[in-house]
Order: sequence, then structure tokens, then C-alpha cells
Amino acid sequence: MGSGMERRIKTLAGVRTMKPFIVPIILWAYVLSVVMAKGFWGGVYDKLIVAFDLSPSQSWVLPVGLNLIAAIIGLPQVVSFIAALRRRDTMSTSRHVGSSLCVAAASLCIAGAVLGAFRLRQPLVTAVGELRHSKEADIFAAGQLVDGFYSNRVVGVVMQLPRDWHAMSLNSIRRANHSGAYTASGGDSQSAEELAAKRSGIYPLVAVRRYPKPFTGYNPSLALSA
Repeated sequence: MGSGMERRIKTLAGVRTMKPFIVPIILWAYVLSVVMAKGFWGGVYDKLIVAFDLSPSQSWVLPVGLNLIAAIIGLPQVVSFIAALRRRDTMSTSRHVGSSLCVAAASLCIAGAVLGAFRLRQPLVTAVGELRHSKEADIFAAGQLVDGFYSNRVVGVVMQLPRDWHAMSLNSIRRANHSGAYTASGGDSQSAEELAAKRSGIYPLVAVRRYPKPFTGYNPSLALSA
């Protein structure tokens, strides 16, 4: 009976000791993974971009948003720690060390979000414009694809497209165009943005592909712009 009670007390003491380190471990694992596993996060971003159907400009919100989410996760512990310091409460060594690590990790996440937003301010401005009604979006939305025939009353186009092909969304067309500009620019993101900007006044009307989006092999496509 006595040994069982002692083990239970030691277990509870260990849990209390580890509790201040749970959030810092999560935050530091995220921070280190961003630095050391860029390929992993690149794959995660690609899947999220497709899942949420984001344009290239809108996709830049992901790293900024994830950094802010990570900082918010650590915010309660940071606020509690600062409040305890101001009240001059007596704190255990584990809480002091764990909270200090949490403050450092949360600060890095906030700094990463702020720096990312500053570096990517132009794509973010473009993303905000895309989320509002724009001429490009209005012209694209005016098109209709019915029984293999595409029509757009704004530009006065009617044409037959391959039947049973799959229509692409406006953002998926934007991603395809940006991918082409990125390839043509030799992998230079800034040059790709400048190349895409030179195409102002050219609006995508419709794009279709032979196979559904999850298809990973060669997928023929047809696009019409005006």
C-alpha cells in the first residue's frame, strides 16, 4: 500500500515537473523543423495550397499564418509567466526554465511572421486584391461550360471543348501560369513575379484537363485567354 502510494506521488510530481515544458517542446520542435526540414514543410505547403485552392500570392499566407498560430499556442504560458514575474510570485525552477524557453520560441515565431510579412508584402497585397472582386475574377466567372461548350458573354466567345474533360478553377490556372513563369525564370521567384506582372491585361477565360486533379501522370490540358 505504502509503495503504491509513493509511486503515485512520484508520478504526479513528475507530471507537474514536465507540464511547463510541454508547450516549449512543441514550439521548439516546430522552429527547428522549419530550419532543418524545409523539404518536409515545402510538401506540407504544396498539399495545403491544393487542398484550399490558393493562388501563388495567397499561398504566401501559409508560412506567415503558421508562425502566428505557433506563437498563439505559446501565448497563454508567456502571459502567465510575465504576470507571475510582475507579481513576484514564487516559481519552481521547472516553470521558470520552461516558460523562458516558451518566451524565446514564441518570440522567434512572431519575428518570423513579421519578417515574412515584410518580405512578402507585395504578394500579400496581391492576395488581398484577389480575394476581392477583380476584373480578372469577374471575366472568369462570366464563363459557362455546359455539355462541352464554353461561352463567355463578356468577351463574346463560344467554342466547343473536349467532352468529359475537367475544368480548372481560376486559382489552379494562376498556379499553372506561375509555375511556367518560375520555370522560365530559372527558379528565381522575384523574376517569376516580374514576368507574371508583365502579363497584366491578359485574362484567363477557361482551362480544362483530361484527367481529374489527383492524377499524377501526364495530364493534357487546354487553356483559353483573352
